[in-house]
Amino acid sequence: MRSEAPTLVVEAGDAFADTVSTEVAPELVAKRGTVIVEAFNRIGVAAYTPGERDLSAGLDQLKAWAGGAKFPFVAANLVDRDGKSIFAPSVVLPVGELEVGVVGLVGQRLGLAPDVLGANGFAVLDPVAAARQAVAKLSAEGVDLVVALTHLDPGEEEAVQAAAPAIALVVGSHAGRMLHVPRPLNPGLAERAAVAVDAGSRGKYLGRLDLYLPRTAKRPLLLANLNQAGELRGQVLALRREVARAEENIKKAKTEPASSEAQRARRLQGLQASLERNRRTLEDRRAELARVPAPDPSYAWFKNELVPVSVSLIAAPEISASVQAFLGQSATTSAAATARPTAAPAAAGRPSSPAPAR
Repeated sequence: MRSEAPTLVVEAGDAFADTVSTEVAPELVAKRGTVIVEAFNRIGVAAYTPGERDLSAGLDQLKAWAGGAKFPFVAANLVDRDGKSIFAPSVVLPVGELEVGVVGLVGQRLGLAPDVLGANGFAVLDPVAAARQAVAKLSAEGVDLVVALTHLDPGEEEAVQAAAPAIALVVGSHAGRMLHVPRPLNPGLAERAAVAVDAGSRGKYLGRLDLYLPRTAKRPLLLANLNQAGELRGQVLALRREVARAEENIKKAKTEPASSEAQRARRLQGLQASLERNRRTLEDRRAELARVPAPDPSYAWFKNELVPVSVSLIAAPEISASVQAFLGQSATTSAAATARPTAAPAAAGRPSSPAPAR
């Protein structure tokens, strides 16, 4: 994760708690998150936006994790029961010669009902309105690049960027997508369109985006995918092969033996539907390819890739010690839970009594 070039490391949520379940012992949830906060401190994470699993640990625990972090938590639309902001809506981070504005956004479609959020001490406000306000402030401060660090669903990402088109890059997490190719957002916005990146889930991959900055690049930066044309050409070629294969399969199906004409008709109908879908997708990709801008010195060009995280990371002495301590505590807690008395099923006509400890 180290680089000689200026580097910015961010994380978009659900890193500290493994589940929204209330059946996991709170002390284990707290310790697990603390271990990861310590690892993030050593890695050099620069900003964090919480997700629904983090929120399920409760407001006090989330604040405790934030208090142990050497990096800011950012969430423009996360408030407490009194409607007060819990964390800063955004942060401006220096990255080499750039000033990068990072706005944090939490989604309203995370699967946690408002009453459950309220019981945990939170409310999630409209991310679109929050983004519009936070991004306007960053733009007024003259940042070079606006990044949305989000725990949103894909539809919310689109709505947020349409409302705040100064956002050039959305770093997402909630959907757990493996976006080897960044997802275009709102291409109808012409040069103020943006891209979304996501590196899957459970920390198995690191999303790496390299930014190439011509001295003539506009400010705030406009981003263009250095690999986009090649990626789209590869997709077009693959789709052309799929279309040709589907056409050949239709020809064969018309002459191959079939149990009945009705069965042949059903097979042909399915093959024809598949062919039409591939043709439509092929035309869409050709249209995207035609819209790819030619190399322009006013743009900042980027290259995106997903890098598998090496298991050797936990061999670092400090991280290994924290992990081993957590595993030891987990084993102790599990053993204690097993040893607790439990109520035995009542026999007919007799009250239940505690079962002997094991």
